[in-house]
Amino acid sequence: MQNALLAAAMAYFICAVFGASRLRSKETFLSFAIWIPITLHTVGLLPFLHHNQTYWFGFGNILSLIGLLTISVAFMVRWFWTMNSRTLVLTVVLFACLTSLTPLLWPTNEPTYSATLSGFWLHTLIGFLSYALLALAALQAALLLITNNRLHKHAIYIQHQEPSFLTLEGWMLRFMTAGFVLLTLTLLSGLIFSQQVFGKPFAWTHKVVFGWTSWLIMAFFWLGHWRFGWRGVRAARWTLAAFVFLILAYIGVKFVVEVLQKS
Repeated sequence: MQNALLAAAMAYFICAVFGASRLRSKETFLSFAIWIPITLHTVGLLPFLHHNQTYWFGFGNILSLIGLLTISVAFMVRWFWTMNSRTLVLTVVLFACLTSLTPLLWPTNEPTYSATLSGFWLHTLIGFLSYALLALAALQAALLLITNNRLHKHAIYIQHQEPSFLTLEGWMLRFMTAGFVLLTLTLLSGLIFSQQVFGKPFAWTHKVVFGWTSWLIMAFFWLGHWRFGWRGVRAARWTLAAFVFLILAYIGVKFVVEVLQKS
């Protein structure tokens, strides 16, 4: 397990170095080579997440899973649609490289949930996929704000490897739409599993409060987008705000409890 994660981190780093080069064949190489570290990452991470009929969803394990899902989604999307942003690709690869090591840096010492809960694996998978999609939306939003700032300063920004402002906005809205749908399913299915885990249909935990706050921010944005045509910089800011609360909902709480309070 540990060797697979270490090998994944090394392979991710090699892909990042190659992706930063100016070789013409790098796009084709990355599209296929990236699945080597993704496979190693998957093989190494799964035993950390599930063993002895229990799920081990500690801070290090969850951060690694989100990194794995984020890079998997990003490169699967590249198979079907053009998403040629050098900055986006390198950021996602380096994020996956770092998070492939977090189960080793912050090991989970106790199980989180029982694996015998029927359908719970689907609930968690949808939830972490929403994290991955909204992480990509937030990254697109950050790139959009940087692009807008440089354009307003009349800086020479547009590079051959970077998409236009409208392209960044389009991808941001696509990822945000998919993430919003999956987050909605996660929160609604969470009401079902709350009864099984906590013994009541609705428990006011930090995860619930921050999760629903993130959902409300996105819902309010989509209302403004539909009613008033909110786009561009305003859309990017709403996206980042929603993602911040989503981070606080699970990863933030885990970080405080398992890292800060134990250090």
